[in-house]
Amino acid sequence: DGITESSTGVGWHCRVCDCFLKDSLTYLDHINGRKHQRHLGFSMRAEKSSTSDVSNKLAILAKKKRDEEEQRSFSVGFNKKSDGSGKRENEEDPLKDENEFDAIVRRKDEEALKKKAERARRKEERKKKEREEAQEECGIDPEMAAMMGFGGFGGGSANR
Repeated sequence: DGITESSTGVGWHCRVCDCFLKDSLTYLDHINGRKHQRHLGFSMRAEKSSTSDVSNKLAILAKKKRDEEEQRSFSVGFNKKSDGSGKRENEEDPLKDENEFDAIVRRKDEEALKKKAERARRKEERKKKEREEAQEECGIDPEMAAMMGFGGFGGGSANR
């Protein structure tokens, strides 16, 4: 791998794929590409995960982090809590972490729903305003148009 000189000129050679590339940009594209990664044994496909898989993985990582902190606390010699519970000061309840995670997820979902509702409301307001402006431009009274059985004289979207 690297700059090489061949009969066709100077460029980049990939020893893994045994191919010759003209410049560094194409070399980088090749290194990150499917063909090169396949030759290295990577599939470049990510497996799909469910929310329970993600939750379980986060719980495992949180437990691992707590265990590492606990190991450090033994070496540093933290004092036990004075309430007699036997828990160390930096030790947390695993259910608390899961509840906090669930609360964060719920809050984010609620925020997303509020944003979506607000966007829909604004879109509906814009459509209503556009309809009113179009009717004013034509000079037709909307009540009269409705009584006569038509919404307007062409020139607009059929979905109005």
